[in-house]
Amino acid sequence: MEQCRLKTILLTFYVFGLVLQLFAIILFFVALLTPAWQELHTTTELETYFQRGLCVDCLWKQRLNGIEEIDFNNWMCTCKFGTDHIFGDKVEEATEWDIATIGLISSSGLLSLIALFVAGLIDEPRFIGISWTLLNLFATIASIAAVNIFYNMSYIMQRKSSSDYYTIGYSFWLAFSACILQIIVLFCSTSYAVVAILIYQSMPHPVNKICINSIPPQQVTTTTTTTTTAAAVAATTL
Repeated sequence: MEQCRLKTILLTFYVFGLVLQLFAIILFFVALLTPAWQELHTTTELETYFQRGLCVDCLWKQRLNGIEEIDFNNWMCTCKFGTDHIFGDKVEEATEWDIATIGLISSSGLLSLIALFVAGLIDEPRFIGISWTLLNLFATIASIAAVNIFYNMSYIMQRKSSSDYYTIGYSFWLAFSACILQIIVLFCSTSYAVVAILIYQSMPHPVNKICINSIPPQQVTTTTTTTTTAAAVAATTL
């Protein structure tokens, strides 16, 4: 009965963790590829609205002196790693902290993906629990570091800027949500590992017992002969 209850708990943590991990991976890569990590509103002579991402920057509206308004029917985007920005100098190239955030988010997503495959393809529960937990631990650390780096640098940029108004966009909150999911997955994988070890310890294990039947026949014959010889010598002495 106890083992049945533990196996039910084990299966619950396993399924719940895998489903949340899949959603976390999707959110990580959607956040990485979408442009709205920051939303910028410039108040210079040319008033412009930007969405600033880690890999892509997009312009969605600009207004000139509050009189002439220019709306774009479609998104106009440019890659931050290119040299020719279609919006001019205002769209910045990827900074060091952008690259650091990209690296950490990508690492977290890839580690989480590897953890998902490990948990789904391996049959041994104890090995699944340990490896799944370790991979999720590193993925969680990377995601927390990425969110903290971007948020802090965004706050510093906002304080230093006099003509731009920066707000956190939806891409950041997607990454933040993925980070929260990754923390929950880490809890599930750790709990899975603990329950798997408890199940293994509660199982009956065979004990190796040495009996006469396990002794080789030659050794039994030698022992019998030695005993007979010793008895004969004792009788002769008497």
